[in-house]
Amino acid sequence: MRMPEAATLRGARRPGWGDTGSVCWSPLEEVQMATICVLVLQALLALQPACAEEVHVPFPNSGFEEGSKGWTFPAGSELASVSAEQAASGTKSLKIVDADANDGSNVNGPLVPVPSAGLYELRGKVFPVSGSGLGIYLRLLDEGGKPLPGDPHLLGLGGDDRAWQPFSASLLVPPQVKQVQVWVHSYTASIVTAYLDDLELVRVKGQEGDADMRTDMETIKQRLYQMALGGAGTFQDVPGFVQDQQPNGGWEDIDYANTNATAWAPANHVNRAYRMAQAYAQPESPQHGKPELKQAILRAFDLWTRERPKCPNWWYNAIGVPRTMYRLMLLIEGALSKEQREAGLAVLEAAKLGMTGQNLVWVAEVTLARGCLAKEPWLVQVAFDSIAKEVRVTTGEGVQPDCSFYQHGQQFYSGGYGRGFSQDCPQFAVLARGTCFQFQPEKLDILSSYLLDGQQWLARGATFDYSACGREISRRGAGSANGLAGACRDMAQLDSPRKAEFAAFAARLEKPTPQNALVGNKHFWRVDYMAHHRPDFMASVRMTSPRTLQTETCNDESLLGRHLSDGLMNLYRTGDEYKGIFPVWDWKRLPGITCELTDDPPVTKNGQRGLRPFVGGVSDGQYGLAAMDFARGKLTAKKAWSFFDNEVVCLGAGLTCPTDFPVITSVNQCLRKGDVLVSAGGPARVAQRGQQTLNGPAWIHHDGVGYLFPEHAQLVLKDERQTGNWWQINHVYPKDEVSEDVFSLWINHGKQVADGGYQYVVLPGIAAAALAAYAQTPPTEVLENTPDLQAVRQRNTKTIAAAFYQPGKLTVPNGPSLAVDRPCLLLTRQTDKGLELALSNPENKPLEVIVEVGAKLTGEGCTWSEQDGVSRIRFGLPEGGEAGKSVVRVVSAV
Repeated sequence: MRMPEAATLRGARRPGWGDTGSVCWSPLEEVQMATICVLVLQALLALQPACAEEVHVPFPNSGFEEGSKGWTFPAGSELASVSAEQAASGTKSLKIVDADANDGSNVNGPLVPVPSAGLYELRGKVFPVSGSGLGIYLRLLDEGGKPLPGDPHLLGLGGDDRAWQPFSASLLVPPQVKQVQVWVHSYTASIVTAYLDDLELVRVKGQEGDADMRTDMETIKQRLYQMALGGAGTFQDVPGFVQDQQPNGGWEDIDYANTNATAWAPANHVNRAYRMAQAYAQPESPQHGKPELKQAILRAFDLWTRERPKCPNWWYNAIGVPRTMYRLMLLIEGALSKEQREAGLAVLEAAKLGMTGQNLVWVAEVTLARGCLAKEPWLVQVAFDSIAKEVRVTTGEGVQPDCSFYQHGQQFYSGGYGRGFSQDCPQFAVLARGTCFQFQPEKLDILSSYLLDGQQWLARGATFDYSACGREISRRGAGSANGLAGACRDMAQLDSPRKAEFAAFAARLEKPTPQNALVGNKHFWRVDYMAHHRPDFMASVRMTSPRTLQTETCNDESLLGRHLSDGLMNLYRTGDEYKGIFPVWDWKRLPGITCELTDDPPVTKNGQRGLRPFVGGVSDGQYGLAAMDFARGKLTAKKAWSFFDNEVVCLGAGLTCPTDFPVITSVNQCLRKGDVLVSAGGPARVAQRGQQTLNGPAWIHHDGVGYLFPEHAQLVLKDERQTGNWWQINHVYPKDEVSEDVFSLWINHGKQVADGGYQYVVLPGIAAAALAAYAQTPPTEVLENTPDLQAVRQRNTKTIAAAFYQPGKLTVPNGPSLAVDRPCLLLTRQTDKGLELALSNPENKPLEVIVEVGAKLTGEGCTWSEQDGVSRIRFGLPEGGEAGKSVVRVVSAV
């Protein structure tokens, strides 16, 4: 099946169908989303017009001090109640405890009269305890008390901050509305606990016009027009579109009856019409201004607006098609009749504000374009406000405190929805620059941090780490980071104080060299992920805990992704190591994972989380340690990765799996490039093609990467052509056979495993001769590898990485001992300034930890015990959204 023809806001960018970002919702949520009032937007931290004149609307019992007076609760339901356990002010609040994935809270507020039409805000305070999906809605009622169509969804709340924080959401109230009513409803499939208090309704501004807004709206419209126009092109395909068009405006080669939820063929109709409109409007186009082309465009336009095809996937109806349609309308606006304009605007109205994250940005984009086309400046204002308000740091969906990105709950999506967010938001900031709609400086600061402290850590050259792409890993062309260069240029236009960093990031994306490489280590504690960069390589580890959702499947995508969070360690030098490998990948031998080879396929299951909380990382910015107490089925293991300048030391301990299925640890599975060399301690030999068992090799070398095995291990090397198809991982594609030469290496732990283990060292960017020399006198040594403690020392950098799964003591040969009184992750490094200690709690909770060092030291939080011969350094580890973040201290010798 052919892919839809892509359309994009920026003419120079054509991300293709992979950027469509389809979303999974429950049937009830789909109905709700389909009926959301178009005038409603989701927002936090309101961005108010400069000349706002606020009117506070009387709201009875908005602080719940009168108990449930004026509020209605379903009989017999225990999901919601008025509680005295928490209160932002006074003594009471509304408590929501929804632990039922098949039901949701349902609380209706009192009827609140509104004085007039205008722009309103619903404000309040939330105390999030756990989960996400607490929906806040506002019903709009006419003079007779009849609700306007739909129950407008304002925003979804959630998180685990356990502290009162403000929220706000804006909406336009039309003249026919006389009363409003708050509805609190936790989404049917959500599990969430939170408290609400101090609700208030505020009219921010009346409906009167604003001349400056109308002038600036025209500026925005012209900028949108130029973006829709795109760059110069030959448009060689357009004459064929005109020639092949049928009298009704359609094309025979488009299957209008197609119902594929991921690659919906009818969308090609609108994409094709937009392509024709670009050829018609582009001054340099050979087709510019041709009457027959204009008529063909209008025939295509009329067919779509008349028939209004519907896709089973709501995304095409509410986002995909409207995003293309508004560009088409901008380019042919002068040729549209009044009736055609209204029909086109009706298509755009399907993009209803009230979503979160990247989906909100997309629908806001359509809304601001609709405002320009309909000459409604308030729609433009609301759309820009909604985008700006989504640019925030949150523990719900969106940008996280560690600069990662959540979408679809607590799911790592920086390379999927988050990639689109990081590309689109800077573009909208440029679009609004110099107008009354422009973003505030604090919003630009958040975008800068998200791109530079988040996104750039996830890319090697033009490749976005596949671990961060979610279900998009199963799409052809997944993992492209090309669009981020445009985002960097956009941010540079906004006079960012970090302009030099954006220039360096763009250079790495477009022309990566060892000289301009990113160097450092970062742990993303909100998503259980660590990234490590050096001039010769990038390595990453993605883990799984009860705090984060594993990779989803949706619309028949990512069908074999069960193990993508099980300690996946991707290794990049050029960025092409895994490019296109996915249809032939053995999805039970993903790089870095330990897996029980059961008979069933590794089918992706939605809503899955890790089983054990000790999962995290510690980083001092240069070096890092990631560790995971792993469990899946009957398999359990302690896994750790220590990241240094030239190597990654990988440890496994306590491997247990009392079944008759084999257990393996995959060292790597990547595209084959060149011969594989194997050494048993002496001269290396070229490995024969095919699969072979290796008993106790000293090292293996492939494609500039060395794999060193300090302990005897039984390895299996598979160096052959693997065959598969895209359909098995993504049903949008055909079952055509695909073959690739693959290098696959794994450790065989056998069956009925009890207290097994492993250790190996990965050395990227090393020649075979240098690897042989390294193996003779390795600068790394494993100090401990037990279920209670895994520790490694790198002698050249004087660094120790230790995962204490229990309180304990580490004896260090020829060095001071290290001990902790709580389970934690510890990284120490001797520097010119003294002994640097980085500490974190991998359970992402606040914690007090005392580190004992067998040496006399002084510094912050440090005391010396003459009696015990140790220095005790007290650490207070953070809470809330910062829980899991590393704390770094430097102490010096006395």
